Amino acid sequence: MALVKELGANTIRQAHYQHADAWSDLADKAGMVVWAELPYVTTPSITGGKGSDALWANAEQQLREQIRQNYNHPAILMWSVGNEVDSAKGFGQKGAPPEPQALLAHLNAIARQEDPDRPTTFADCCEGLTLIQTAGEKLAGSTDLIGYNRYYGWYYPNPLQVRQDLGNTLDKLHREHPGLPLSLTEYGAGGAISQHSDDVRSGYVNFVGRPHPEEYQAWVHEQSWPSLAARDFVFASWVWAMFDFGSDLRDEGDAVDLNDKGLITADRKTRKDAFWFYKVAWSDSPALHFAGTRYLDRAYPVMDVKAYATAPSARLTINGKPVGEAPCRDFVCEWKDVALRPGANAAVVTATQGGKTLTDRATWNGPDVERSGLRINAGSLAGLELPGLELAGGQHGSRHFGSDTFVTGGKPVVLNLVGFGGRSMAPIRTVDAADPALFDYWRDGDAYSYDIPLPNGSWTVTLHLFEPRKTASSDQALTVTANGQTVIQGLNIARAAGAPLKELLRSFPVTVRDGRLKLDFSSVSGNAALAGIEIAH
Repeated sequence: MALVKELGANTIRQAHYQHADAWSDLADKAGMVVWAELPYVTTPSITGGKGSDALWANAEQQLREQIRQNYNHPAILMWSVGNEVDSAKGFGQKGAPPEPQALLAHLNAIARQEDPDRPTTFADCCEGLTLIQTAGEKLAGSTDLIGYNRYYGWYYPNPLQVRQDLGNTLDKLHREHPGLPLSLTEYGAGGAISQHSDDVRSGYVNFVGRPHPEEYQAWVHEQSWPSLAARDFVFASWVWAMFDFGSDLRDEGDAVDLNDKGLITADRKTRKDAFWFYKVAWSDSPALHFAGTRYLDRAYPVMDVKAYATAPSARLTINGKPVGEAPCRDFVCEWKDVALRPGANAAVVTATQGGKTLTDRATWNGPDVERSGLRINAGSLAGLELPGLELAGGQHGSRHFGSDTFVTGGKPVVLNLVGFGGRSMAPIRTVDAADPALFDYWRDGDAYSYDIPLPNGSWTVTLHLFEPRKTASSDQALTVTANGQTVIQGLNIARAAGAPLKELLRSFPVTVRDGRLKLDFSSVSGNAALAGIEIAH
């Protein structure tokens, strides 16, 4: 079963349900109704064709039992007779193509026979998605309604185009099936509450690997919901999923054998930022909530502050000083590049709505950059802790790298692309480096720039470079400038390192006078692969 949030009073009328008025009234009061599904999933046969007689008989038996057992359950709105039944080819099935439509149509007829009053439906995985191979059968229209499982921002290319791509897809499906009530039955992204991002738009989105920052999951939902809410023809939507749950083909986020797309952790104890976004967006009364509060120890002396509010605007103070008022567009209020002092920073957000003042509080610890320096995990969506920091008094600490931030140009790249369960998509590569984990991701490109906030003074910058390609250009020439002054000229990384996949460190002094360090990278006859930046006195 799954929970559905209503998008309008005409929902059930669109489904041609004969008791539409009663159901719509119930949905408006309860806010949630249930989709009950038969476990006909992926394919009717792993060897091709329509499936065996035994499978058909078992599926029919389960469907009849499910309907008869739950016929009088008042929350069930529809019977689903399948989920992603045309996805076997997409998961690598070989041989003759499966033919899922026949069993889908048969089960639809059984459901109508058992319960002629409730509509039938199924969840589609693949219609119109060219990246997933299917048997090519037309499945839309096999049931009264249809749901589409679509993961824009997660499994598909161009993850930063969530809102646009989801909206365009829904419009296209509606044009192609104007008389078929459609819904979005799965959408979302993974979120690990121990992994965090400083800038969700800069790092590599590794949907079947690590990391899965909590901030990125929330951002996907923040982008998805406005596309859904703006389309009245979408009769319902299902977030996937309410809770993290077991899945033995997963090695992702901060866990093993866990699907971490839940709005709440598997133990039901921790509500992620994405949960609070919907708590506010779906609230019938004024609501306000800070996001990012679990990312307590910040990597950089500035941060983007985010809150969710039903009010049109909200006000932020840090350490008792006003930062300003920000508009809350689609329930999201943001303040960019908010300065943090070393140590604890007390934040208060307030908003006024309907004569009521709302308040939320948070504390974030700013880094002592003068003492510990600043580090960027280039290409990565999340931060990284590495050993080796020398502290006063002979003590040792970790080197805290923030996620890829302050960058324009280039692209984030992953060293080893894996499939479900951590299975490698190609031979595993390793980098000969003091800290190999820093090279799991990197920033690549023939030109990109970092504009880094940094206190005035004299600093030493260390770049972690390498050549990821086995056949590097012999005339590759990397040039780096710092605040307009050339600090590296005509460097062939592979030649200087002695081999591809081997770390090359390059350090140089810089002087910061206006609170910013601008690093410009350019490369001739080859891209510049940067895994990390360390800045210290």
